[in-house]
Amino acid sequence: MNFFAKSKEFLKSKLFYKMPEPLFKNKDIFYNQITKSKDYRIASFGELNKDKIFYVIRRYPGAGLFSNFSYVLNHLQIADKFNYIPFVDMENYPSWYNEKDRIKNTFNSWEYYFDQVSDYKIKEIYKSANVIFTGKTFYNDFEKTIFKKKSLKKIFDKYIKIKDTFLKDSQKFIIQNFKNKKTLGVYLRDGEFRSIPNHALPPTKKQIINNVKKIFENGKYEKIFLCSKEKNHIKIFEKYFKDRYIVYDSFRSEEDCFAVYPRKNHRYLLGAEILTETLILSQLDGLIFSLSNVSSAAIFFNLNPSQKKNIIDNGYNHHNRTIALFYWYIKNILPEKFGGFKKNAIKEIINL
Repeated sequence: MNFFAKSKEFLKSKLFYKMPEPLFKNKDIFYNQITKSKDYRIASFGELNKDKIFYVIRRYPGAGLFSNFSYVLNHLQIADKFNYIPFVDMENYPSWYNEKDRIKNTFNSWEYYFDQVSDYKIKEIYKSANVIFTGKTFYNDFEKTIFKKKSLKKIFDKYIKIKDTFLKDSQKFIIQNFKNKKTLGVYLRDGEFRSIPNHALPPTKKQIINNVKKIFENGKYEKIFLCSKEKNHIKIFEKYFKDRYIVYDSFRSEEDCFAVYPRKNHRYLLGAEILTETLILSQLDGLIFSLSNVSSAAIFFNLNPSQKKNIIDNGYNHHNRTIALFYWYIKNILPEKFGGFKKNAIKEIINL
């Protein structure tokens, strides 16, 4: 395929990229509003709990599982500072992962994967006198790379508990596949990350091969666990790492995985799979990754404090939406000395 054909294909797939949507719309539950703002709302629903202030964390339509997780974590820090009682409502404000039927006896997709952040029930909160509702987007001062902010780990330990089934599944996978074998976790993103403004630029094929080989050999690893939704990454590892790598049995598609519904509870399972894979990554002997919310969460969980961590660091895409569409592709063509991607882009992450 020549350059112009590739450019046409790129523009068609990326310039008109459509963000996923929840399976159904949010419910308009507001009445007796005291304030209305894009950043927050305050409402009074009844006479209950006049001595308490509830802080309802909502995000509609949200984004990927760990983008939502980071969003909730940052809001929990606000609630904790002001002694508000937090509650994550992804029932009235559904995420990409909500199913139309109950999962684990709930319609709240936060509770598919994590325990609720307080002991209060949603029905009681929506009969209470003082309720603050968050906005629906990241505030500018929120920390997106959550492992960089140590105070968020204290908030996590205080408020968030991952459902036991995902921890058990991750540990079972490790025992079955990597017992007594030094294992390197590899997390990679590509696809739409090549063209999203202000996001970490994904590694090229050459960078993946060169840097993973270097870490694998220098660290004397025996196995690789690859976490990626991209089929092109699977092909790279099949060719260059053969029987030394293994993947989790998760859904992969050339299409947007939210644009199809090929199995029962598909949206729930997408979240369950990436949560399990992230927990696996967090427990292995080593980790090499491109930066995203998933790799940030794996580091944040820190389930193996002695893990060696290395990032393939290409910096960030341009802030301008139009320039961002082409920025990765231009850098991929240019030689390193003229601003192209570095062959050796590895940086070790230390002092967490």
